[in-house]
Amino acid sequence: MAKVILFGITEMSEMMHFYLTHDSPHQVVAFTVDERYLDCESFCGLPVLPFETIEKTHPPTDYEMGVLLGFREVNRLRARKYAEAKAKGYRFISYISSKAIAWPGVEVGENTFVFEQSVLMPFSKVGNDVFVSLGCLVGHHSTVADHTFLSAHVVLLGCVNIGGYCILGANATIKDLVTVADSCVIGVGTSITKNTKPGQVYVAHPAQLLPKPSSQLSNWVTWTANMPKNRKAPVKPKPGGEQG
Repeated sequence: MAKVILFGITEMSEMMHFYLTHDSPHQVVAFTVDERYLDCESFCGLPVLPFETIEKTHPPTDYEMGVLLGFREVNRLRARKYAEAKAKGYRFISYISSKAIAWPGVEVGENTFVFEQSVLMPFSKVGNDVFVSLGCLVGHHSTVADHTFLSAHVVLLGCVNIGGYCILGANATIKDLVTVADSCVIGVGTSITKNTKPGQVYVAHPAQLLPKPSSQLSNWVTWTANMPKNRKAPVKPKPGGEQG
């Protein structure tokens, strides 16, 4: 069990406090932020302390840290604070949800968080300072480099390589054998089938707005609209009651 200080006082920090409290052997003892953002004394019932002097009250010999700052500045803000905490001498926790699947031999770096229903397949590797959100698939022999953020339900098929400082939006899919270069942003629901170029943004076509309101499309949203075309219509009875 480690006594843990969490960097940040955001919704993500609150969630991580919940996960570590209910699903890990670790004990969160405090939060920390840069002093200029220190606008409260407590968060989740624990003290909030200035990062500039945190090592004086909570020395790295006795405490570990988790840096939780999302993907601002394409993960660079989180990477800077991770580096600053490391320079102070802190070690970092990692968290893999008990409701995730990580097969034996999978490599997971420090300050990396893998959330519920995610699957890390055999021979996959996830680097340092990485977020693997709810329901992701990291396929066999795939690699996720440092300082990257996978949003919910991202799918990496086999032998995929994700570069550092990338953001993959929810439901993005990367085809097998594809490399996503460093600092790429892959939009929500985007399918990548070829290698990307560094620092580029790839997005799927947005939803199309039809000219008619839903009230005028009732035939499109009823089960009869999807009936097989070869379904025979009911036979109308002939005059006199005969149906022959």
